[in-house]
Amino acid sequence: MISYGSKTDELLKILKCEDVLIRPEELTLEKFQNVWNYLESNYDSKKMKLEERYNQIHQELLTKLETL
Repeated sequence: MISYGSKTDELLKILKCEDVLIRPEELTLEKFQNVWNYLESNYDSKKMKLEERYNQIHQELLTKLETL
């Protein structure tokens, strides 16, 4: 993801995806290619981690809603 502000940064932190963050001031063709290659090589594991994180956030939200 290319971060363009604090909301994007916070979302990446919540999803624990900071390893694929590209800040605008760091955006170069080489940096983009490196991140792209990393994602291609690690697609399945990144997808699984995102799904796990989503499920964790979902469960935490349900637990909080039950206590209201």
